Amino acid sequence: MNILNNLVFIAFLISIMYFIVKHFIFKIDKDENKPNSEYYRKIIFKDSVLIFILSYAVLYTKKYLLESEVVQTKIFTNEPNF
Repeated sequence: MNILNNLVFIAFLISIMYFIVKHFIFKIDKDENKPNSEYYRKIIFKDSVLIFILSYAVLYTKKYLLESEVVQTKIFTNEPNF
């Protein structure tokens, strides 16, 4: 599953999930003072784009800048020379 390791794909999934959840919350909200749905969709879309950019930046930073090199211990399998 090489596509699941792609940072753009993961960031896209995060932003889509955010968009779906916020839209669902807007639909079930019974508030009288709700803004109109077209304006709210624009706001949700802008927030989703921002979430995409931020999640990509965080994933990129985590993968490439904060990754520490793992040093493997050398194992001697031969008989000692002493």
